[in-house]
Amino acid sequence: MHPPQWDRLYCVSDYSDPLREYINKLKYAQQFWLAQDLGVLLSKHIPEPAPLILPVPLHWKRFWWRSYNQSDHLGWTLEREFNLKSSTTHCNNKILKRVKATRPQQGLSRSFRQTNLLGAFKITQPIKEKHVALVDDVVTTGATINLLCVELRKAGVERIDVYTVCRTGRS
Repeated sequence: MHPPQWDRLYCVSDYSDPLREYINKLKYAQQFWLAQDLGVLLSKHIPEPAPLILPVPLHWKRFWWRSYNQSDHLGWTLEREFNLKSSTTHCNNKILKRVKATRPQQGLSRSFRQTNLLGAFKITQPIKEKHVALVDDVVTTGATINLLCVELRKAGVERIDVYTVCRTGRS
């Protein structure tokens, strides 16, 4: 899937320390409150916020195991930060749903990441906004984001931004 299906990608940094350490604590050490600091930091890199923020969803089994979705927390923080600056941004974590449990993407090859995700997502309700942003903690190959972008384009979205704390050299 080249070129990327999104229009703009905003990130704070490459995936390296100290942000890598913060993200690992956020995802794997139950330190969900770190999403607030990371979201505030990310908000400063986004000059023109989308009216609708869509966190990348977790499958319910992974959500149950982790007890929260780090992308939800990032999205809620971005919504709050943007609205403090008189924006009318809304974060909705109910529009995108992960309907298929997949292997964790970490450590998979680019080609396997794409096939791993086929049929994994659905849009649960109509999207009125023509400009939306997907939010996730890390973009690696872009496979997850690209697949979600394809679905959003089918739903009539015209502009898709990606808000991520970090990206790897492969994205």
